Amino acid sequence: MNILSGLKTFLWTGFCASSCLFISCEDDTSELGSELQNPNDKILVFNDSSMQLNTFTAQRRDIIKLGPDYFLLGYQNDSRFGSFQNNFMTEVGYQKPEIEGTPIIDSIRFYLHYAVQGASSKTYPTIYGDSTALQTINMYELRNDIALIEIDSLESTKDNIDKFVDRSKPLGTFSFYPKITDTIIRITLPAELGERLLDTAKYSSDSSNISSLYEFQKNIFRGIYFEAQPISETGAITTFTVSDSTGMHLFYHDDSSMNKVKVASYYIYSSSFRCNTYGSKGSIKSFAYGEMPLIEDEEELIYIKNSNAYKAIIQISDLQKWADSADFFTINKASILLETDWENSNETIFSPVQILEIYKIIDNDYFDFNTNYLSEYIGTSGYGYISYTDTINIGYKVNIKETLFNAIRNGEDKLSLVLTTPKNLNLASATRTVLKGAKNAEQPLKLHITYTKLNEE
Repeated sequence: MNILSGLKTFLWTGFCASSCLFISCEDDTSELGSELQNPNDKILVFNDSSMQLNTFTAQRRDIIKLGPDYFLLGYQNDSRFGSFQNNFMTEVGYQKPEIEGTPIIDSIRFYLHYAVQGASSKTYPTIYGDSTALQTINMYELRNDIALIEIDSLESTKDNIDKFVDRSKPLGTFSFYPKITDTIIRITLPAELGERLLDTAKYSSDSSNISSLYEFQKNIFRGIYFEAQPISETGAITTFTVSDSTGMHLFYHDDSSMNKVKVASYYIYSSSFRCNTYGSKGSIKSFAYGEMPLIEDEEELIYIKNSNAYKAIIQISDLQKWADSADFFTINKASILLETDWENSNETIFSPVQILEIYKIIDNDYFDFNTNYLSEYIGTSGYGYISYTDTINIGYKVNIKETLFNAIRNGEDKLSLVLTTPKNLNLASATRTVLKGAKNAEQPLKLHITYTKLNEE
């Protein structure tokens, strides 16, 4: 075997067999195969940061999905992203009250439990933003004649939401300050709803109206829509969990036993249909899912936000200039520094997301991120201190050594990456991040490559 073909085989086989951590906050200082390299071989090591990069922000339409484990509630004004309204609606379960004499209602309340995060010895509610602003929430009944399952995969528009909400049946208004010292919010509902639930005629033993959850929701009560009202302050998004005691609790007693309080509970079960709904008003320059980014869409900054689905796009062009050499070189390191863009005290209130997920878009001509199979998972990147030089920055470091090498070897002319918040990010699902893009005048985003190449002279 001559030295040329031997080196070619070694570099390719060694690269494919090696395992590497795709995404890390630490530098990968190893050079693939250097410990086995013959000192007489004509091998050259290069550094390159001149590859063309373009960065964009993509925003999907707000799609309603059923079955979240967490409810997001609140109105928020973010000077960098715009205004966001996070609401939710849920059906409730059915429990037939135990009635002996004439029932008398004491109260009816809805219980919301804060989602908590942190170590077991020190937990605190998940509140994202400014918790000093008072949040006001309107409540409405869901329509009896349409099941909430029908809302799945619809766009989160007012017209679609109002198909399921009966605004002629308001259930009142409540206000609250999101507090890290609280664990639960108790919301008083109208006595009329309690009387309706206690209507003995509808719960009589010979009644054919109410004998199942389906009949209860169709004839008596289906559920509630919680709608955050606009505020002028910054505001916060609060995360509530679906627990064993989330739902309505009706407190009542019989006239024959005045001191014995009874409780009928209408829980939100794991099988209950429920969803978060979103509304937003912003001025971020972005392109819509399913469309192609245009050069005029590129700005100095790129944006990522989970609950309203902003994703950052990085396109690496000029891969063809490497194509002719793909059999005679290997990439030792290839990484991108994603530096956060801080704006005074704003990022103190809206802290950057702690983890990003990175995907490769399979089809560079079709950017529909609602379809999972169109992207290939690469890894994650943690938020922290990172640097390429003596300057220490705050941000994320993305290692794409294998992904980039495979794209070149496969003859691709462009590599498109998508940066997003983790799919399973529930507790901090309102979080967002602002990053410096490739056109940033202060610190443009660059791809840094170290590669080993055969000297063919």
